[in-house]
Amino acid sequence: MEWAWLHAYSVFRVLLLMGTHLEQHGVAQKVFELYSERVFSLAVFDGKRMDLSNYDYVFAANHLVGIANRVKERHATQRDRRMWTFYALQALTGLYEQRFKKYFEIPLVAVL
Repeated sequence: MEWAWLHAYSVFRVLLLMGTHLEQHGVAQKVFELYSERVFSLAVFDGKRMDLSNYDYVFAANHLVGIANRVKERHATQRDRRMWTFYALQALTGLYEQRFKKYFEIPLVAVL
């Protein structure tokens, strides 16, 4: 079941990266709700499951873009051709600053 958990977490991060694009097309919240109900809520590991029922996905996705752009401005050189998504992944994993990571942690609940 650990693999299912890791895959669900990876999908969660990809959805965060795609959030602003999905929002431009007016489907961000619906897509996230679909994944929350059909994928994330089924991912169980170590007696816990993901509970994203109250997660503000659109805010988190927009916040991630803002953080990524600020980190890129601060750490990138003029010749850096990395896309904002590179810095977004760094923010998600906490490699640049640990304080960003808390915004993207998945709420967990015990499985009864």
